[in-house]
Formats: sequence, C-alpha cells, structure tokens
Amino acid sequence: MGALETTRSWHRVALALAVSWIAAVGPAFAVSDSLVLLPARSLGSQRVIYHDGWAQALIEAIGIGEVDPGTSAERFALLCPDRAELITQAGGRRVPSRSPFHVSVELPPHRDPRAPLRATFTAPAAGLYLLAVEGVGIQRWTVDRRPVAHLDPSALGVAYAPMLVPLRRGPHEITAYLRSGSRIEGVELTAYRPLCLAPAEGWRSGRPLTAGDQARTLAHALGLESQLPQIGEPIELEGEAFVAASDWGARAAGSLIPPASGDAWATTTGSPAEFTYRVRLAEPGLVSVSGRMSGPSPQIWSIDGRYRIRVSTPESRFAWVPVVTLSLGAGQHAIRVLLARGSRLDVLRLARLRSSDADYLTLLEDAEFAVAAPRRYVTRVAAEMSLASPDFVRRLYGPAGLGRRILGFAGRGGDAPLSAAGIPIAPLGPPVFPVDPPGTIR
Repeated sequence: MGALETTRSWHRVALALAVSWIAAVGPAFAVSDSLVLLPARSLGSQRVIYHDGWAQALIEAIGIGEVDPGTSAERFALLCPDRAELITQAGGRRVPSRSPFHVSVELPPHRDPRAPLRATFTAPAAGLYLLAVEGVGIQRWTVDRRPVAHLDPSALGVAYAPMLVPLRRGPHEITAYLRSGSRIEGVELTAYRPLCLAPAEGWRSGRPLTAGDQARTLAHALGLESQLPQIGEPIELEGEAFVAASDWGARAAGSLIPPASGDAWATTTGSPAEFTYRVRLAEPGLVSVSGRMSGPSPQIWSIDGRYRIRVSTPESRFAWVPVVTLSLGAGQHAIRVLLARGSRLDVLRLARLRSSDADYLTLLEDAEFAVAAPRRYVTRVAAEMSLASPDFVRRLYGPAGLGRRILGFAGRGGDAPLSAAGIPIAPLGPPVFPVDPPGTIR
C-alpha cells in the first residue's frame, strides 16, 4: 500500500471513530468538542447544540472558563445571576428570593501603614463580581494576587472597580496597599447583575438552542442591545425634578453653553450627593437608560437598589451618556444617582426597545454576522463558527464588549505599577485560607 493510500485509510478510520464517539455523547455535548474540523457536509456537523453546551461555550469564549462551576445550573447562574436570584410567584410575577451573590469582607485592623492589608472571604457562587470599596485615599487592590485596580473613594466616599473579577465558588484572598493617609471603611463584592446572557425564556437544560436564543446572548455579550429599535417616545425626567436628595444636593438654574433643558439641572454644593427619581413603566420590557450630564467621573447609578453601574462622564459640557440596558418590570422604579462635587445632571431618559428574537437577529445581521430564522435550531459547527469569527472577537473586546471589562483578559498588563501611585510595596507571600474565613456573607 502506497503512502497516499495509507494516509487516506487513516483519515477514514479517524472520521469513523469521531462520528461514532459523538453519536454516543448525550445532548449536553459542549461546543468546545464540536465537529468544527470535519467537513460541513458530514453527518455529525449537523447535530444541534443544546442550552447546556452553548452556555459552556459562551463561558469559554468570553474568557471566564477558569471559574466554570461545572454543572449546567451553575453555568446558567454565572451567565445571568439576576435571574438566578428570582423566584416566580403565583400569577407569574418574579420577585427577589435571596441574594446569594454578595460578600461583605471583614478586614483586620491595619496597624502598619507600610504593610499590605490582607483578608480572606468566601465567594458563595461562581460569578463575575464587582468590587466596591468605601473609604478615602488612593488604594491598590488585588484578588488572589491578581491586580484589580487603583481606587480612590475620596470623591464619592465609595469607589467601584472598573474591571469585573471572575471568582470561583469558595475561599479567596483580597489584599489592599494603601498610600499614606488612606483608609478603608468597608469592602463588598457583588455579582454584576446587569450582566444577563440568557435566552428570552431563560436557560433550560436539555433544550435545543435556537437562532433567536443565540442572537440574544451574543448581542448582550457584545454590548449591542442599546442599538435595538426604540418603541414610541422615551420617558424623560428633568434632573432638577428629583423626589429626594441627600445633604449637599441642590437644584441650579442659569444659561449654559450648550444650554440645559429648561435652563435648570441637579448639582452638588460642596460634597457628593445622591439624588432619587421615580418612574412608572406601563408594561415590562427592555429599557435603555441614559443621562445628559457633565462633571467629574465617575457617577454611581442604582436602579431599584439592585443594579449598580459605574458611569464615566464628560468633564465640561453636557453630553448624553449611556448608562445601562436591562429588562425592567411594569410599575414604579427608583433610580438613584450619586454625583461627585461639581457634577451636574440635566436629564434622565428611559427608552423602551423592541426585543423580539427577530429584532436581535436583525441587529446581528447589521453587525455582519450570519443569521438564520428565529426558531431554527443551531448546529454545533454554526455555534463554534460564530464564536470564532473575527467580528465576534473584535466586538467582544471593543468599547462596549464584555471582554473589555473582565479582569485578567482585556485588562491583562494594563494597570499601572504600585510605585506609580506612591504606594509602598511589600511581598505578598503565599495565600492562606483558614478553615473559617473571616469574610461574612449577607
């Protein structure tokens, strides 16, 4: 037998083994093991991918495979912690059941300002966590010896890290390096609830993935949802029409260039202030929230006390800034905005967006992705190709993409060294996880 015929024989054997192996695998077969290397016309390549496999593939694609919890239910919660925290009451109303994705870290006394301040905590579930620090002064934070950010809570009394921290369930070490005069008054980590990569009806183990399901998850990961078509006229709230404000919150008026809406706005006088607004939605749906604002960054926006967003603002002139796009129920909602000294808030806008499967598919098609009919099942090869496409990778790490915000991936190597912030450096040493870590879970 010649060398060419031998090679062909080995190819036939390998193909037969691959097809027989895949036929033996259950419906939860993951995309990472798909038949992408086989010809598109092969039998195996037409097998459908299920929600279980697509969730695993998304976790790998957005760069958080290191915290993959291993079960479908936990993967679904990792991709959409908000829905994992909700239960359905009689009548179909979804309400908060508990908050399993929150950790309040108890720090030991900091007696030596030259030494790092270390503590341990237990993450109750795998997730992308948002680090919030109360205090004053420049601080350098690491989690499990990975740099998270330089933070300075002085302007607002609290600072949110710009990068999301992927954490496995279980014990972790957190370390702070403080510049002289800095202090810490509280540390919390909360799963980032505005993140919700999920089909319209939620994740369902064993359910085939449709093109509509795929489009929704991709659009959210790529930060495209705010580009969905708008329904009707948006709701606008004047910044000065707040229903409550903390000390130092005030209304201001005057002529500006460009002018403020109604020549009036909300502002602070001397210190940070929090403003509360209330809005009623006639029906549930996907809502894009934005604000016309100016002043020092950042601002902290909170919706219903559940969704917290760190917002960067233009320094001098009023400009429209996107805040968040998320699903909100019908009824009254509370929006709170924490402004730094010298900040101004002119208008808040809430725009309802069309959000059918067809709308999401049109959105992806406009972004030059290959799409199919909304209810058509997605094959494993098609799923793999969508995640491997240059457009997906480019948009994932683009200005609005989720990959840009995940610690250890887009942020790798991008943080300044400790010495740049004037913070004394001490060796970390090995992490220590006690049997009963001091971190408490609320």
